[in-house]
Amino acid sequence: MSGKSTTAPGRNLASRLLRCVGPLGVALLLACGGPWGPFPGGALSGEEHPYPAHGFEFAADAETVAVEVGGESPRSVQTWVLVLDGQLFVPADFFNPGKRWPHQAIADPRARLRIEDRIHAGRLTRIQDPTTIDALRRATSVKYDVDEDSWAARIEVWWFRFDPPSDAAP
Repeated sequence: MSGKSTTAPGRNLASRLLRCVGPLGVALLLACGGPWGPFPGGALSGEEHPYPAHGFEFAADAETVAVEVGGESPRSVQTWVLVLDGQLFVPADFFNPGKRWPHQAIADPRARLRIEDRIHAGRLTRIQDPTTIDALRRATSVKYDVDEDSWAARIEVWWFRFDPPSDAAP
């Protein structure tokens, strides 16, 4: 045996966090109004604002947003954000193959976004148009300084547009 750990890197980090803060600390972190770093959270907290009638240009410089999905059992994550032509897009990369929130967004598109301390309700629409996806990938490369030829640029990504809320049930 080589002596190296065969534990997945994410699991190792989670177990170190658990040892540092204990079960109660982890519960408090996850209940603190949204995600904490790479750890998902529950319902987002912050001031509720209407869906912006004039677009999301105000969020164009934001590095990340918190996305809440899951309706009655909310789950929130932090992710990158892009604004193209006033529309807001969030990527769901599958670097972590166990990622659940994109599948939850497909099952129930109702979502809430926290941009800084502002919460906006809406719905997530998965984008599958190749032309739009190419434009989003190029914009990601520029905004986040990702080399278009790197392995990171080739990871599977589902793109979601954040649309106005709908009164229709999922």
